[in-house]
Amino acid sequence: MTPVFQTGPNCLQASIASVLDLALNEVPNVGMNGRSSNLNWLRDLRRWTKKRGLGVLIFFTSTGIPALYDSWVVAVGKTPRGGSQDHAVVCKATTRGKTVTFDYVHDPSGTEEFLTDIDYCLVLTQGAV
Repeated sequence: MTPVFQTGPNCLQASIASVLDLALNEVPNVGMNGRSSNLNWLRDLRRWTKKRGLGVLIFFTSTGIPALYDSWVVAVGKTPRGGSQDHAVVCKATTRGKTVTFDYVHDPSGTEEFLTDIDYCLVLTQGAV
């Protein structure tokens, strides 16, 4: 994981670049831009990951997170700054017993404020899913 910082409303792009150790311009800005309810960004992200031999899984915290052992994840939720837009950050997910914990590692905004709550997380996998 190499920290990459956002250059505008592209926190998801910067978080994915960070997890994959890529430069920002190597990852498309799939356009989440705070609008998680519009899942076109997820379709576009899946197309891009598939071309790279990767997959992307999405897990909503409301329905439970499966066991993740020392995994880099992109967590999405609300920031302490308020507002209605979602924000993406990088976490290290670990499972202890039946509990998944998320340790905040990198906030691409540079503020290190991270999230007030995690709504869902994205896990990038080897092999398309």
